[in-house]
Amino acid sequence: MIIRNKKSNQYTNVPFDIIMDKRVGIKELGLWVQLYSLPDDWSFSIEGLATLRKDGTDSISSSVKELESLGYLKRVQRRNENGFFEGYDWYIYESPEIKRVPEHPYFYASRDSELTDPE
Repeated sequence: MIIRNKKSNQYTNVPFDIIMDKRVGIKELGLWVQLYSLPDDWSFSIEGLATLRKDGTDSISSSVKELESLGYLKRVQRRNENGFFEGYDWYIYESPEIKRVPEHPYFYASRDSELTDPE
């Protein structure tokens, strides 16, 4: 017999890609779910994320960098009209924004770079 909690409609669907990606650690998976569940107008920052969980900024920062290296997260510096740094725009991807380079199965390239199929 299975006993389940009463379901609510306040939930986040998690894509199969990130769940099954063995390169993604449990901590990074949890951070990705937290990021994905936040509203689009939330002010994304490492310091802001640290207020939501018990993890400190160093822990969150290392997970953010890992998600970036795996292609599930991209941060782009935002600058004001005078060129001064204002923060980052955060892009959260459901599947990695990195593809295997066909002729080198152990190397990866950004989707922004040109990849050609050798065949």
